Amino acid sequence: MKTKKLAVAVAALAAASAFAQATIGTVTTVNGVATVTTGTSGAAILAGAPIVNGARVITTSTGSVTFRLANGCTITVPPGHAVTVLQSMTCEQLRAAVQPVVTTTATTTTTTTVPGGPFFAVPPGATAAAAAALIIGAVVANQDDDDRPLSAR
Repeated sequence: MKTKKLAVAVAALAAASAFAQATIGTVTTVNGVATVTTGTSGAAILAGAPIVNGARVITTSTGSVTFRLANGCTITVPPGHAVTVLQSMTCEQLRAAVQPVVTTTATTTTTTTVPGGPFFAVPPGATAAAAAALIIGAVVANQDDDDRPLSAR
């Protein structure tokens, strides 16, 4: 009895997965490098590959992809752009959804060695600010003249 329930559950899961991944279009042209992601998986996209609901098509700075949906809509994703294909969208909405891919740049840090001291990271531009703070601190310390002279007593 348990085996039968397990088989039914596996069949239902497979059917649901197949239904969720129903093909709604096909890639007609690929130039350069592009990828398609669906859920948590991704792969290089090739001409003739299926487009499924929810697929995200991403092109590199030198790649482009054209695909045709079952409703007759043809979409081109130019270099450096991406689009998430939803079956519920019209052709106009899909064309408007093709957007540039935002790139991020890494922030660099400089490691400075202090003689006899530990290593520490200094963000770019912070070196001048730190030097200015040290100079101001030294000037303020030298202007503090209310100290009494030291005595041997």
